[in-house]
Amino acid sequence: MKNFFLWLHAASFITWFGGLFFYLVVASPAVRKAPDLDGMRFLNELDRRFRHVLWVSVEIVLVTGVMLLVLNMLERGTMMKISGAYTRVLMGKLFLTLLMFGLQLYNQIRIQPGKTALADGQKDPERFASLQARTVQVYTMELILAAGLVMLGLHMGNVF
Repeated sequence: MKNFFLWLHAASFITWFGGLFFYLVVASPAVRKAPDLDGMRFLNELDRRFRHVLWVSVEIVLVTGVMLLVLNMLERGTMMKISGAYTRVLMGKLFLTLLMFGLQLYNQIRIQPGKTALADGQKDPERFASLQARTVQVYTMELILAAGLVMLGLHMGNVF
């Protein structure tokens, strides 16, 4: 059971950040060279579709993370046997996850509506490029935080 949750946790994390990586390395650079209306619509549609995958991945990561914590505690017998180092690593993971969650909310609430309006016909490529640059910054910060999460996750098994 624990292996299943661990696999699902990792697969959802990889889906979330694999999508961000694809967006940053493939999609955004391809459109950046020519921010015309078709390119703006393409990125907007990609954002819209990826958002659904992203939030499902986030939900699965959070639920499976809690399940793994509970299973680890049950494996140890009581909550009292969790080491201080494990608690610090867990708090670090939660902090980084909350930062990434906040960044994604910022992108969805503050940046994406402007990009959608521009892609739907306002035809202001410079403004779209500016908003797109902010999306790229947000996704880049999320990937950096994800690297920290991976390192903490790998360390977690050593400190339990």
